[in-house]
Amino acid sequence: MIKHGGRRRQRGRAQLAPSDVPYNEVLRLARLAAGLTQQDLAERIGVTKGMIARLEKGTRQRPSYQTMVRIGRALNRPAEQLFPVPDYVPGSKDDAA
Repeated sequence: MIKHGGRRRQRGRAQLAPSDVPYNEVLRLARLAAGLTQQDLAERIGVTKGMIARLEKGTRQRPSYQTMVRIGRALNRPAEQLFPVPDYVPGSKDDAA
């Protein structure tokens, strides 16, 4: 594994080190990796495309836990991977959304 300015290269693919990258960039890259447009993701989780755009630009603060969980499910990733939160507990009532 070779580290390149916050990115780890492994098997020819750049992988982000979550601690090195703001959550909005992690969210954008995860959405792109899933092959979704902002509109696709918004429709899957029941929010507007504008909300997704603001999250990805970092002009909107983190969404509610329920929305974080829905985004994680839509992108097939745990919410805590996309939105590192110290008090997030997998399996909590917010995880059931």
